[in-house]
Amino acid sequence: MFTQEIDSWWKQGPKFRLFGGQVRFEAERMMEGEHQIGKVLTQVPGERLVLELWTWSFRPNERTEVEITFDAIAEGTRVTIVHRLWHERDGSGAEFRTVVGLWWGGLIPAYRSAMA
Repeated sequence: MFTQEIDSWWKQGPKFRLFGGQVRFEAERMMEGEHQIGKVLTQVPGERLVLELWTWSFRPNERTEVEITFDAIAEGTRVTIVHRLWHERDGSGAEFRTVVGLWWGGLIPAYRSAMA
């Protein structure tokens, strides 16, 4: 669901889709429309996904890493997202990390709803 049906839960609008296109995985690339926005570094289906990610306000050649793990629990599946390898941004790094945290906070409920 997380990768195969990503376009069904990844929110619409300029906050979540800079290019306005379909979000999907093609081989080892994460795409939005015709634009690559990430690269799959590691994938163990149903267990772990590690992406190199760059989107919206990232600077040229600026990359971060996102690790998503899926753990079976009694109530279903726990999904944990760790977004790391941030670059300093002229003193605004903490603010940028907060914005990205809120961005994930907007995406995760959509994923949860799609899983229900």
